[in-house]
Amino acid sequence: MIINYNLDEKDFLAYQLYVASHSPSIKRKRQKSNLLYSLVYCFVGVFFIFQNYSLLAICFFMVGLISFFVHPILDRRRYFKHYQASIKESYQGRFGRNLTLGFSTDYLTATDNRSESKVTTTDIVEIIEMSSNIFINLKSGQAFIIPKDKIDNIELLTIKLKNLASHLNIKYNVDAKWKWR
Repeated sequence: MIINYNLDEKDFLAYQLYVASHSPSIKRKRQKSNLLYSLVYCFVGVFFIFQNYSLLAICFFMVGLISFFVHPILDRRRYFKHYQASIKESYQGRFGRNLTLGFSTDYLTATDNRSESKVTTTDIVEIIEMSSNIFINLKSGQAFIIPKDKIDNIELLTIKLKNLASHLNIKYNVDAKWKWR
C-alpha cells in the first residue's frame, strides 16, 4: 500500500503536544509549577496573618486559590506557543512537501522530493490513532505523522496498520478523544 500526503504546521504541532502530554517528566514539571505558584501566594498570606494584616492575608489566600485553577490554563497556552514557535523554526522547510509512504510487511519506505528512507517494520514501537492524525512511533524516537484528513482512503489505511500492529505484536492505541490540556 502506498499513500501520498503533505504535512503542515498543525500536524507537527499535534505530534509534539501529544508526546508532551504523555511525558512523565513534563507532567511532573507542570504539576510542580502549578502547585508552586499557589503555595507562594498562600505562604505570603500566612506571613501577613502573622503581621496582623488579615485583609491582605485573605487577598493572598484568594489569589493562591484562584491561581491553582487559572495557572494550568495559562501554562497550557505557554506550552502551545513554545511548541508552535519551535516547530516554525525547526520544521519550516518540511511544510507542504509531498510525501509518499509505502507499506509492506517488512519495510516502511518514506520518500519526499529530497530524500528517501527505508525502515524495517520491526523498528516500530507503537501506532497511535487520534481523531486527526496517526503516529507511527519508532525505536529511534522518531515518528511518521500521517494526517487523516489528507488521506483518500483512511479506512483502508487503518485496517492495514491494525493488521501490521497485530502481525508485529505491538500496541495500536486509539486515542480519539485526546485534547491538549
